Amino acid sequence: MKLATETQPTTTSDQHLLQLPFGLIGLPKLTSFSLSPIENSWPFMSMKWLGEERMDFVVIDPSGLIPDYEIELGDEDADALQITSAADAQVLNIVTVHSSRPHFVTVNLVGPVVVNRHTCIGKQIIVLNWSRYSSHHPLIDQRPRANAA
Repeated sequence: MKLATETQPTTTSDQHLLQLPFGLIGLPKLTSFSLSPIENSWPFMSMKWLGEERMDFVVIDPSGLIPDYEIELGDEDADALQITSAADAQVLNIVTVHSSRPHFVTVNLVGPVVVNRHTCIGKQIIVLNWSRYSSHHPLIDQRPRANAA
């Protein structure tokens, strides 16, 4: 199933609870999250783990931000999430703010978190068309030219 993100913009105006039964890739115990906007920082949202330790991920909804971003979701993932059409899915991409290189922010387009809008159950997946995208796609790159590489 193809999900063309620019056709389904989503705004998150308040906190939502998300369940990721399989956790994040490499972090299988992180299964319950709250999703909320980061004040004065659109398009960035906070996906906070609801565990004992504080673990907070910055995410974006790629709608309108990443031109031509269209992910292919496998039938097994679509079935597990009960997604039957693109309208059922919200796509969230994890952002990395590179503290060692100020003004450089990347986004993982290969492994988005796909959430069923109706059940708030999601899963981080590797998209079937992963070779078209990067796990370090530049979102903001305002590094001085001498250091950009």
